[in-house]
Amino acid sequence: MAQPFSYRYPLVDGQGNWGAPDDPKSFAAMRYTESRLSKYSELLLSELGQGTADWVPNFDGTLQEPKMLPARLPNILLNGTTGIAVGMATDIPPHNLREVAQAAIALIDQPKTTLDQLLDIVQGPDYPTEAEIITSRAEIRKSTRTDVVQCVCARCGRKKMARWLSAHCRIRFQVRAYWSKLLRKCATKAADG
Repeated sequence: MAQPFSYRYPLVDGQGNWGAPDDPKSFAAMRYTESRLSKYSELLLSELGQGTADWVPNFDGTLQEPKMLPARLPNILLNGTTGIAVGMATDIPPHNLREVAQAAIALIDQPKTTLDQLLDIVQGPDYPTEAEIITSRAEIRKSTRTDVVQCVCARCGRKKMARWLSAHCRIRFQVRAYWSKLLRKCATKAADG
């Protein structure tokens, strides 16, 4: 929840080694990391103590916990999710906070707002890895019922008369297996000129 390459809006503000895009499970042991709730999480939980949720005993009855978390914004649309059920899988991609907030306001003002009207507000997925969506706008509208195609974009270069290399790579969301391989190829290409 602290990895900016895994969450569009991280829920935890982490300090220390919280993993890398090519190996998200490479994080350090708890004793080497610190964390606190991110400002985004504080926004989601800001109304918790205002009587907006019923409280129930926790698993062993020693504490009270909210039955559900009230949120000012729909986190499932903002950060997305992946799920597997019997016979099917689903992916909800992350979306832009401003667009989702505007769509929520539109739904409050006009409860009978259509999907097409909402898609005029929410332009499409907004991935944390800066991957470019290569799907056309018309296809993005259809993708609310199917899927979105992404591509890897990499630009490599070398400044003349200097000994440094620069590389800018953006990978597809939730695709990490080839990240380090892509970086090596990019660095090799930049070094070769």
